[in-house]
Amino acid sequence: MYFLRSISFFLFASRIQLSFCGSIDFKNGDNSDATDGALFYDHRSRVDPNTDVVEEEASGEKEPGPFCPKPCGPCSARNCSLPYCKCSNDAIPGGLSQADAPQIVVVTLQNAVNSQSYSGWLSLFEDLKNPNGCPATGTFFASHIDTDYYFVQSLQSKGHEIGDNTVTSTRRSVNYWRRATESMWEQEISDQASVLKKFANVTDLRGFRAPYLQMGGDNQLRAMKNTAARLLYDASRVSVKFSKSSGDGLLWPYSYDNQSTQDCVQPPCPRQCYPGVWEIPMLVFWDVDSKPCAVLDGCQAKTYNDIFRLLYDRFIDHYKTNRAPFLISMNPAFLSSEFKVKGLRLFLKYLTSYKRVYFVSVGRALDWIQNPIPFSKLDDFKPWKCSRPNPPICPEETLRRCLYDGKRRSTTASTFTYALRSCAITRPQDCPQCYPWVGDPEGRLC
Repeated sequence: MYFLRSISFFLFASRIQLSFCGSIDFKNGDNSDATDGALFYDHRSRVDPNTDVVEEEASGEKEPGPFCPKPCGPCSARNCSLPYCKCSNDAIPGGLSQADAPQIVVVTLQNAVNSQSYSGWLSLFEDLKNPNGCPATGTFFASHIDTDYYFVQSLQSKGHEIGDNTVTSTRRSVNYWRRATESMWEQEISDQASVLKKFANVTDLRGFRAPYLQMGGDNQLRAMKNTAARLLYDASRVSVKFSKSSGDGLLWPYSYDNQSTQDCVQPPCPRQCYPGVWEIPMLVFWDVDSKPCAVLDGCQAKTYNDIFRLLYDRFIDHYKTNRAPFLISMNPAFLSSEFKVKGLRLFLKYLTSYKRVYFVSVGRALDWIQNPIPFSKLDDFKPWKCSRPNPPICPEETLRRCLYDGKRRSTTASTFTYALRSCAITRPQDCPQCYPWVGDPEGRLC
């Protein structure tokens, strides 16, 4: 029944869009493979449902905005070419052969950046180097609540990419994000971008991941186009159909300039086209119970060897076929499991024995996809070099922590609900009056 309700709502929301942006090809983004998102995302990492965040009613209707997507048509070499456009298929960019393509490995984490997730994240990359001698890096999609912005800025200073995961993220329910309107998505995305810029000096914000990997369809993509950040890519859309080379082939990242062929397993998915916006498909793993899982938290495993084996099996499928980017995603909860972390670290260390494997962020992976060059020339590929100095970070001892009560008001009490720490806050007067929030990223309204 839950499945049928999801499908019915998705079709209803899609019909609503007709009144705003013209006709839609209902063959695009076929959701015949749709299923419950619980299969792909571990909900155990959710916070207390009695949180003070109010669940607003979301109708699912898309509100008109300044950008109106175009109807989608089939993609071909005649209407799509790099660096701005790529069709959704298993073709290696630039017509390169398998032998000429590097094997890109992208490690990602999403949700709050705090002391536990920060230290756990860095431990994964310890002693990992790329063939060109540069340190391995990844992408952390940061949400706002419980995030320490000193750690965010520190990650950026170490060369890791910071992405947008909304302000409230998992403080909302899965259903909230599934039904959110365009204005809700736009405010969550743009306000988090503002917070990241103000409190962590994140100026090169390129990517987004939806909470729980629950995409918002056309509402979300329109919001991404309309925000001041003008985000380049989404990394939320799960695929089962294109997760094995023996089936429909391993899907490469693609742009929404034309019709997407990717399956829609967690509707709603975009039904129209968004030139210049890219999708980084979340190809699933297959756990010990032979069930699909898109984040490692959701993969059933009993030993560290189970984690190593499910990663290895998927990696070999990529490496020996079309070398589509190998995406490893997790939530902070994964880092609290000692044996799972051991399995992942052993696997990442094992990958360093492959001379064609590069550990890069999502943004850097897209740099190569848009401008592919043969592996033999990668030493000269500027985006993957580490000669450029990383952004500086302030001395930790100069920081001041601002405390706030449950109504986001500044407090000096020993008990508090929210805390804010940032290189932008070194004096008492630097503390915002209110804890930043949706609709109030500057922290002035409470």
